[in-house]
Amino acid sequence: PSLNCLIHFYKRLLSAMYLTLLPRLALPLHTGRLVMQVRHAGHNKWSNIRHIKGARDMELSKKFNLYAAKINICVKNNGGNTDPETNNALRRVVDDALAQHVPKATVDKLLKSYKSNAEESSEFLFEVRGPGRVGVVVECLARNKGTLNVKINPILRRCGSTQENGITNMFEKKGVIVTDMKKSSTIDDAETDAIEVGAEEVNLIDEETNTLEFITGQNDLVIVCSELSKSGYNCKEASISYIPTTETSLNILEAKALEKLVDMLMQEDCVTAVHTNAV
Repeated sequence: PSLNCLIHFYKRLLSAMYLTLLPRLALPLHTGRLVMQVRHAGHNKWSNIRHIKGARDMELSKKFNLYAAKINICVKNNGGNTDPETNNALRRVVDDALAQHVPKATVDKLLKSYKSNAEESSEFLFEVRGPGRVGVVVECLARNKGTLNVKINPILRRCGSTQENGITNMFEKKGVIVTDMKKSSTIDDAETDAIEVGAEEVNLIDEETNTLEFITGQNDLVIVCSELSKSGYNCKEASISYIPTTETSLNILEAKALEKLVDMLMQEDCVTAVHTNAV
């Protein structure tokens, strides 16, 4: 073969090798404790639109709508009782809303604006197999699931995804609290504090900003958030999230397709949150 042919052949060979390795090269290499930290940071990366578009207003609007529906159900199921002191179910929802940084003024407004004849919405879950065989859990709020299928299924088809039963078995529902590390303290100090306040674990998810993530049982979010505040932590975010127990690695193209899927889903008013097991 001619020299030009050989050069062309080796160029194609090197290009193919590079494309094969590219997904791995795009992933940070960590050892020891940081492997766990990066894995848990992964669910944050994909679980909410704020990490993709920074659309904070959209996130807050969805959260307010969700708690408006929850408050309405609790009040309606207890004979129109809007007093959290005597309506235990309502008190739990109000405490949860406040822990997740829904302003108290907003909660009070929701209580005052309760209407017994208002259309009642319910929470639904969509279990989805997404790009690259990634598991996706979509939380929705609607009057019935039939209306959701009309909105969600076309998005899934456009993004090469399908509904699949059993996806939630790949996740655990947990409380997630994001805080700053206390001044002049270490991750070991944070682990000690986590034990004392009743958190299940704590991870350093950003070394540059010393940002911590405390994991709690889904029913312990409010009390742990309160105890952390008492211990001097600034709880910047608190939410109930689906944390993956098994993970799926994606290459660059698959990650782009997943980002598109999450973005399109979060544009729908009926979708309140999206969680994936992508890393």
